[in-house]
Amino acid sequence: MKIIDEFDTTSDLGGVLIGNTDWQVLVPNGYGDGTTKVHIIELKDFEEELEYVKGKEKYVRDRENGKNYFWYFTVVKGHFGIYPYI
Repeated sequence: MKIIDEFDTTSDLGGVLIGNTDWQVLVPNGYGDGTTKVHIIELKDFEEELEYVKGKEKYVRDRENGKNYFWYFTVVKGHFGIYPYI
């Protein structure tokens, strides 16, 4: 997997904000507040990595309310920016 860019972001909302002026989504980091490492990779490399989790259920524990939620992947096409939420 070739990493095009990588950076760390610190959040008090437990995730990374991705989007542009028309659309945004806060992607949870799976563990809450703190530093999140972000890797930007080619779509073809992402699809190879996705093979490891495809067809498997993976649940992440929410520490604040004690519930489990399903972790999923979404592919977004088009032009968009990636922004850290600090």
